[in-house]
Amino acid sequence: MNHLPTIIQRTLIFLNIFVFLILSSAKGHCINHTAPENESGAIMIDTPNITGTVADINGNPIAGAIVSDGKNIVLTDSTGFYSMNSDKTKGTVWVSIPRGYEPPISGSRPQFFASLTRPKKVAERHDFVLTPIENPDSYALLVHTDQHLTGRPTGDIEQFRSFIIPDFNSTIAQYRAQGKHVYSISLGDAGWEKHWVEYSFGLPDVACEFDRIECPVFSVIGNHDYNPYVSGDTNSTDIFRKNFGPTYYSFNLGRIHYIVLDDIVYINANATPTEMGDRDYRRRLDADQLRWLKADLATLPTTSEPIVICSHIPFYSAPALNDNGSLTVTNSLRNVEEIEEILRPYNNIKVFTGHHHRAYNVESPRHKGITEWVYPAICATMWRTKQLAGNHITADGCIGGYGIWTVDSTDMSYRYKSPGYPADYQMRVYDLNTVLINAKLVSNKAAKSKVAKCAHGYNKRNKRNELLINVFAYGPGWKVEARENGLPLKVEQVAASDPLHILSYEIAQLNNGEHNAHSKSNPSIHFFKATASAPDTQVTVTVTDPWGHIYTETVERPKAFHKLMK
Repeated sequence: MNHLPTIIQRTLIFLNIFVFLILSSAKGHCINHTAPENESGAIMIDTPNITGTVADINGNPIAGAIVSDGKNIVLTDSTGFYSMNSDKTKGTVWVSIPRGYEPPISGSRPQFFASLTRPKKVAERHDFVLTPIENPDSYALLVHTDQHLTGRPTGDIEQFRSFIIPDFNSTIAQYRAQGKHVYSISLGDAGWEKHWVEYSFGLPDVACEFDRIECPVFSVIGNHDYNPYVSGDTNSTDIFRKNFGPTYYSFNLGRIHYIVLDDIVYINANATPTEMGDRDYRRRLDADQLRWLKADLATLPTTSEPIVICSHIPFYSAPALNDNGSLTVTNSLRNVEEIEEILRPYNNIKVFTGHHHRAYNVESPRHKGITEWVYPAICATMWRTKQLAGNHITADGCIGGYGIWTVDSTDMSYRYKSPGYPADYQMRVYDLNTVLINAKLVSNKAAKSKVAKCAHGYNKRNKRNELLINVFAYGPGWKVEARENGLPLKVEQVAASDPLHILSYEIAQLNNGEHNAHSKSNPSIHFFKATASAPDTQVTVTVTDPWGHIYTETVERPKAFHKLMK
C-alpha cells in the first residue's frame, strides 16, 4: 500500500500549523503590539533584574506609580525609578496606570506593558512614558465580550466591520463631543482558538480588527484565547500576551480602580505542536493571582475606594427564580468565596464578566458590596442569526451589543446599547396572542417533527391577552410597570425563553436543514408578564433603571410577531 500521499498530507498540516503559530507568536503583522524595550546586560539574580522609570511625556518623573510582574508589586521613588527581583514566570511587566494619565496607544491597544524576553539571570530595563490628561474623572467606558472573530463562512468579520464597528465609533464620537474621555474593555473570547489554523485567523488578526475601534481597548483573556497546541496555563497565554498584554493587571481611570483578572486555569491535556489538546480548564484564580490581588488592593488609600473587577467567567451563576418570587444565586467560579474574603474590607465593588453569551445582573449572596454584570455576547448567536433571519439576537433575546458606563468622579451610570438601535431601546414587548411557533413555519418536511421540542411552549396558540416583556439589562433596583388605557396592570417576573430567538435561530436552522444545539434558546429571568383585558387594547410599558433612566414602549395591539420586529 502506498502511504506517501498520507505522509505528505500530514507533513503539510504540520508545516501549516507550525508557520501559523510562529507568526502568531511573533509581534503582530498589523502593528507593533508591545511597548518599546531597552535592555541591559547580564547580572546576578540576587540583584534587581527588572528596572526602569515611569515618567510623563515631558520627562517629569511620576513618583508612587505601581509596577508589577504579576508577583511583585513595587512603587516608583521620587525620581520615578523602580526595580524588582523577578522570576519572570508571568512574561510581562506593567505599570498600573495612575489617575490622570494615559499610556501610549498602538492601534487601539494601550501600551502599559512590556514583554520579558531575557533569561531570569539577565537584567532588563523597561521604561514607561505616560501622558497627563485634563478632566480625567469624566469619561465613558464601553464594555463588550465574546466577539469570537474567526473568519468563518458565517461572515463574522464582515458583520463586525459593517455593523458593530460603526456603532462603536458613533457612540465614541458622541461622548467625545460631550468633552468626555472614552475607553473600552473587552471581557474575553475575542477569537476562537479551535478555528485559528482552519481559517488562518488568530489573535494577531483579531487585534487588527480591534484596532478599528477608535478608543483605547483594554483586554481580558477568555478560555478561547489560549493556545490550544500548548499544555499548561502560563505557556498557553504567550500569543495573547504578545498581542494584548498581561492576563491580569490593574489600572486607574479617574477615581475608579480597575482590576483585570484571569479566572481560568488552562490545562489543555494531550496538546502537541500539531494536535489541539482537550482544551479543558478550571474556573478559578490560582494562588499567585490571589496573592497579587491582595497586594494590589493594599495599595488603595482607603477601603471605600470604588473598584471594578473585569474577568471572563462570571463569579456567580445566572439567578434562578423561585416560586415565591425570590432569587437563588450560586457560585460559578470554584473559589469565588476565597476572592470574596480578600474583598471583604471593600464595600463598593462592581464585577464585569461575559462567557455565558447572555445577560444577567446579580448581587453576591454573601458580600453585599459586590454586584456583578454579566454581558451578552457581541457575536449574539455566534454571528448566525444575521445570516438566518436578518437580525442579531442572543440566546436570551438581547441584541448582541455592549454596555456603556458614564462616569463622573465616583458616580457610574449604566445602559445597554443595541447596535443599530437608539440608546433608549432597552426592551422588546411581545403580544403573546400573535406568537405561534409551529410546524407551519418549517418548509423542510423532515424537520417538522422537531419543532415542538425547540418551541419552548410557543407551539400552542395563546389567547389569554398576555404580554411578555424582555428587559435586556434588568437587575436589582429596576422597576417594570404596565398600563392598559391608563390603568395599571399587574406585572409579574417570570423565567422565559425568547420567542424571537427561537424563530430566528432554531426554526431558521430547521428550515436550513441544520440543527445545532450550541447557542439554543434558554430561559432567563429578565422577562415579565402582564395580562390585558382584551386583545386589541393599547398597553404602555414603562421601565425605570436604578440611575433614573425611564424607557417606554406603547404597544398597539395586536402586535405582529416576525423576524424583524422591534
